[in-house]
Amino acid sequence: MKALPPVRRALVASVLTGLSGQAALVISGVIVARMLGVENRGNLALLTVLPVIIAQFGSLGLPLAATFEIARQPTIARPLMRRLTRFAIIQTGLLTVLHGAVLMLLASDESHELQLAAASTIAMVPSLMLQQHGLAVLQGQHRYHEFNVLRLAPVLLYAGLTLAIFLAGSGTLPRLAAGVVACVLLCGAATLALAIRGSEAAGPDASPPSPAHLVRFGVRSVLGSSSPSDGSGVDQAVVGLFLSTRALGLYVVAAAFMNLSRLVTQSIGLVAYPNVAGRPDPADAERAMWRFAAVGAAASLAIVLVLEFTVGSLIVFFFGQSFAPSETVARILLIAALFVGARRVLSDAARGADRPIVGTIAEITSWVVLIPGLIVLTPLLGLDGVAVAVALASAASLCVIVWGVRLPRRTAALDPTGNAPQPAEAVGPVP
Repeated sequence: MKALPPVRRALVASVLTGLSGQAALVISGVIVARMLGVENRGNLALLTVLPVIIAQFGSLGLPLAATFEIARQPTIARPLMRRLTRFAIIQTGLLTVLHGAVLMLLASDESHELQLAAASTIAMVPSLMLQQHGLAVLQGQHRYHEFNVLRLAPVLLYAGLTLAIFLAGSGTLPRLAAGVVACVLLCGAATLALAIRGSEAAGPDASPPSPAHLVRFGVRSVLGSSSPSDGSGVDQAVVGLFLSTRALGLYVVAAAFMNLSRLVTQSIGLVAYPNVAGRPDPADAERAMWRFAAVGAAASLAIVLVLEFTVGSLIVFFFGQSFAPSETVARILLIAALFVGARRVLSDAARGADRPIVGTIAEITSWVVLIPGLIVLTPLLGLDGVAVAVALASAASLCVIVWGVRLPRRTAALDPTGNAPQPAEAVGPVP
């Protein structure tokens, strides 16, 4: 049998990893929902999504920029990480302090159980930062086998842990919150250590860029990598903070059905980004960008069509009758998932083509549509209104990025500093 070309092998392996991650999330999600019920399911989601948001945006896109640079010159991985060490330590410390302040504000007047669960998540931000930087190195060096194993490890470990807790009959909110952190911390530390240890020694001409240079690229990229409906958790935070944790419990179950499309298209984008970045010919990179985008859009459409017909019965089967009210929300969010999937791959590929700004502009548009949508639709439609706002924002984001990448290159990626623009994403358990 003829062997698949390297890019196709990488795509198949990445998509299979995404599907395996989805299977693990189904196991852990169902177990956690049945152990905690709607209210505490929402509490756990809020406690775990807040540090994800802080780490994602607070990283300033440094892991994204590191992937881009390493994809172009793989031997700079070690000196690049050494150069970033001091900056990253200070950055992580400040973000952890911010996370602690947010937890104190949210949990100060809550039950002892919720306060204990909140305190157990304080190490989540450093854990995520370790994982993000480790995966950035592996992705940039096209070490897809290790990359796929290590990005899958936290969700597999967490699924096993939740199953063990369920069988022991000791499923409490603090234990499950601590379990999330333990899984990400263990896998994050192992990921960064293995990524650096397995990197080639730097050549004599290796000259990694400065942190300031990386931040310039990263800041322009980070918003484009974090859609409000693309696993960043912003939509969940809005529901938990402005509606109720019970509403968040229903919303998380509904949003879980976006995960299959999200993980598959994310897997395609994770291969597309360094593959396109490693092509020195801009025309070749542009063609590759559109090929990857077409594959991502087709995959997202196929998944969403199947789930639209089955989501109602799947909610009751997996999560129980108490979560049945989330069916309408799930159907609306699946429409959003279609737009998000297509946008995600195109944004990742465009970033690899040295055009990170188009994804950021698309996501700014998403926020411009989302915020007034939430303000108007949430009071009118409640949880359904949140889902409609997310779907409208996702559609607007896709339209803008398609328009943006079709513009002449010189208008799509301007750098006010005059420097040429110069990114791996953590995939942790979403309980």
